[in-house]
Amino acid sequence: MTDDSAAEDDPIHLDWRTLRSVEPVERVARALCKFDGREPDSMASSNRTEPYITEDGITVLRSLEEPAWKKYVREASRLVAAFRAFSDSDDHD
Repeated sequence: MTDDSAAEDDPIHLDWRTLRSVEPVERVARALCKFDGREPDSMASSNRTEPYITEDGITVLRSLEEPAWKKYVREASRLVAAFRAFSDSDDHD
């Protein structure tokens, strides 16, 4: 069996109308995070920083931590938008 025939035998059907609409971006971001082998709720450093005053009175910038799934929000937002556009076009055919 070739890869092409295997893909045809196991199609993926996405029907956004049957999925809960509560936070689809977060759900997709969490799935992408898990796919990459990361625990979505584990804390990871982000690109955001905040000022912090050390014991010596010196202000430094430190990296903020956030759940690992938040690193996937941009990609997940694009996927959700694409799937919604695809499902909307089905309604007009």
